[in-house]
Amino acid sequence: MKVVTMGVHVLDVLVRPVEEIPEGQGATLVDDIRMTAAGTAAGTALTLAKLGAEVRTAGAVGTDPTGDMLVQLLNKAGIDTELLVRRIDTSTSSAPTSPTASTTCPGTRSPRPPICTWAGRS
Repeated sequence: MKVVTMGVHVLDVLVRPVEEIPEGQGATLVDDIRMTAAGTAAGTALTLAKLGAEVRTAGAVGTDPTGDMLVQLLNKAGIDTELLVRRIDTSTSSAPTSPTASTTCPGTRSPRPPICTWAGRS
């Protein structure tokens, strides 16, 4: 199957486990920090590539180091990024994740694949 995704491209920074956000300039130790492609286009492209589709993605990504990393993650997953336009800044989001969140991605054999998002459980 050949697919083109178009739209938002975001680099998600996933931090786990986070029981509470430190106040002010406080800090906390975490076990794991991962980065993954997210957004309506990049996240969809990544999922489809994992399912075996031939994927191209179109949209805007920054010329900053964050944009470089996002493009590298997409390329590593086999996604054609030739249709991406490079602009000033890349959107980034941080996802603090509770200690009870699942770290297994559906359809994978590894409990912690290199590119994966976490699904929280309450």
